[in-house]
Amino acid sequence: MANLAPVPDGLADEQVLMCPDIMSTGFSGAESGAVRVGDAVAVFAQGPIGWCAAAGARLIGATTVIAVDSVPARMEMARRMGADHVVDFKACDPVEEIMRLTDGRGVDVAIEALGRQDTFEGALRVLRPGGTLSSLASIQVISEFHSTAFSQV
Repeated sequence: MANLAPVPDGLADEQVLMCPDIMSTGFSGAESGAVRVGDAVAVFAQGPIGWCAAAGARLIGATTVIAVDSVPARMEMARRMGADHVVDFKACDPVEEIMRLTDGRGVDVAIEALGRQDTFEGALRVLRPGGTLSSLASIQVISEFHSTAFSQV
């Protein structure tokens, strides 16, 4: 698989400098999650990589993209990058809200773009049975997580 593309003549190097890093990392979250046409996708953390993961999921064909963050500017950008719903984790429990938005089904793909224990656990908990978790960050999973992760499933 190749991921090279020519830079359009009208763009300066400064305008595309981060594309090989941030954009490709975000898009790879959707690719490694095997997003398919019609999927529901949740993206935990809406920094630049999370925005690109949301955009990548939308470009591949996800029909529902749910973004999770709490910073208003990031939440607004998530909408601009393709999120249908934006969940403020400071205003509500994101797992409960995502389950409500999916009528209790959960998402087909959850993309974790921050590398924190709580976002990783949240991403796991919103998956439908047989869903796929795509983690873009390094995370050291605490061993007690294994015994409690699926207590609500």
